[in-house]
Amino acid sequence: MFYRPAWCRKHTTEGAHVVVSCFLHYVNMATVLRQLYGHHPSFLKQKTVRNLLELCILLPNQGVGVNVTPADWYKSGWHDSYWTIASVELNPDWRSGTVWGIQTWKSKTSPTHQPIPRASVANWHLHQPPEMHRHLANKLGIDPSATFKN
Repeated sequence: MFYRPAWCRKHTTEGAHVVVSCFLHYVNMATVLRQLYGHHPSFLKQKTVRNLLELCILLPNQGVGVNVTPADWYKSGWHDSYWTIASVELNPDWRSGTVWGIQTWKSKTSPTHQPIPRASVANWHLHQPPEMHRHLANKLGIDPSATFKN
C-alpha cells in the first residue's frame, strides 16, 4: 500500500507518466495506525494500567505461576524483585479479592505464601527480567542498551 499525504501533488506530463512531488514526510506508528483503523480506533479506549486482580483475570489459570512486579519497583531499578502468584481468591463481584504469592526481593525468595499487598493499586505489570531483554537484543542484532537500561 502506497501512502501519499494529502499535500502531495500529482503532475501529469506528456505521455502516460505521472510525477508525484511531496515534501519529506516522516511516517510514524500513529500514522500507520490511523491508516489501518481510522482516526479513533476502539482499542485505544482500553485500560492499559491495571491493578493486580485485573491482570490476573486476563491471564490463563488466573495467573498462577506468573511473575508480576509493581511499576514502582521496576522504575526504581529493582529488576531482581518480583512476586510469583500462587493463588487468587476473587469475591463474587470479581472487583475485589486477595492475591497470594511468593515474594522474591533482590534475588532472595520468601519461603511462605503471603497476601500480596497493594493488589488493588493500578500499577502492576508482568515481570521481564533483564536477561530476557539482553537475549532479545542479541537475537535481533541490536545494542542491548537500546532495550534495557541498568
